[in-house]
Amino acid sequence: MPAGVDRTAGARRAAALLADHPRVLHAQVDVEAGDAGRGRLVARLTPRPVSTGGAERVAHLQSMYELLYSKTDAPADPAFDVLGWVSSYDGAQMDPAALHEWVDLTVASVLASRPARVIELGCGTGLLMSRIAPHCERYWATDFSVAALRRARRAVPEVAVARRVRLLQRHADDLTGLPGDVDGVVINSVVQYFPDLDYLRRVLSGAVHAVRPGGTVWVGDVRSLPLHEVFHASVVTATSPDAEPAARAAAVLRRLAFDQELVIDPAFFTGLVEELPGVAGVEVRPKPAVHRNELSMFRYDVLLHVGERAAVVDVPWEDADAYATPGALRDRLATDRPDILAVTGIPDALVAPAVSDWEAIRRGTPTRPWCTGPAPEDATAHRLTRLADGLPYRLRLGLTAGRTDGAFDAVWVRQPGPVLWSIAVPTGPARGPLSNRMPPGPPSSDELAAYLRPWLAPDLIPNAFIWQVAPG
Repeated sequence: MPAGVDRTAGARRAAALLADHPRVLHAQVDVEAGDAGRGRLVARLTPRPVSTGGAERVAHLQSMYELLYSKTDAPADPAFDVLGWVSSYDGAQMDPAALHEWVDLTVASVLASRPARVIELGCGTGLLMSRIAPHCERYWATDFSVAALRRARRAVPEVAVARRVRLLQRHADDLTGLPGDVDGVVINSVVQYFPDLDYLRRVLSGAVHAVRPGGTVWVGDVRSLPLHEVFHASVVTATSPDAEPAARAAAVLRRLAFDQELVIDPAFFTGLVEELPGVAGVEVRPKPAVHRNELSMFRYDVLLHVGERAAVVDVPWEDADAYATPGALRDRLATDRPDILAVTGIPDALVAPAVSDWEAIRRGTPTRPWCTGPAPEDATAHRLTRLADGLPYRLRLGLTAGRTDGAFDAVWVRQPGPVLWSIAVPTGPARGPLSNRMPPGPPSSDELAAYLRPWLAPDLIPNAFIWQVAPG
């Protein structure tokens, strides 16, 4: 086939990809005369208007949840009111067993430090409140939805517990009148609905100021930016298993372009130690779940430790490739009994099938059906939490910086040892934006080239990007 035909087909492919970019309204790529008779590719683009109204987005969500939670059907168990928890893979209610696990893991993380006075921002129907408040002296729960708060009240029917709970209708960034010396603030499965990182910073700043030194801000269920493409590829594979590779690739791009939730790089949170006064240390944790679903695979939890900055403890890190199986890690702990064993880049078997899906889509090859769960000797966060059972070690799990495959780090510290969150973790390469929320204005040529690079050969990426004003 003549080279010119290939170039023309490549231009059409580039134009189709650029048209799927969330900040591009219209795209045209032309082959123009170039040096040595080889045509240059020139992209002419019309920008898509970008809304910057965070207040409008919050108001829209508030109206939506008022309608959702105003439904009259009461759940059989008011303490397990999971209205609205729908799977992205089939549109059905999420598996109750998986949701129970998700709730139990979050509650266990909060109660591990035995907080007596807790504020929860965005309590929803009271899934966490109903389980944490009975262990507390006082519990303040806020939500912007009056209908949600009515359902939350039913989640704590015991009079003794209800007397400890105060329900308040307000937005997450409004802590007016709340105490400034609580043991912890819980913000769980909420930040994905925030309009942008500036709003999140404002909420976190208020939360940190409300917590006494030595307390914790728990930020749960954060959608992972490094796994953003992998998540959408997994949904495309589940919903369109027989689609052609090119169609699956286009579907992933469309889903990325129109994802309205806030998706965040863990580097945003680790940077708060330097950025936000009162943050002593940060932990970014994978979810140690058994069930494989979008909550356990593509979301993570964050703990902001409040107080004076702790002295950083530097430790030698070993690569996960040195250990064939998790069993080899346990043998090292049991036999050598090191004071600290720090291992980085442990592949997460829970996420691995979805990562393979994404890689296959990028290559244009068929995907394989997922297995129902990881093999017994595969590494998952859940398996590693049990690895040192019976041995005198404490474990800190974290996400490996700079990785896009869900890999994590593990540090076993022989008791008593240093504070786990004071241990320095490896830093990865800079990934660029810290969230998927696009800033106003058109993207740069470098951004557009990077956007096209996974899908096009280098010589098919346009040589020039020209922005044009939309007609009218």
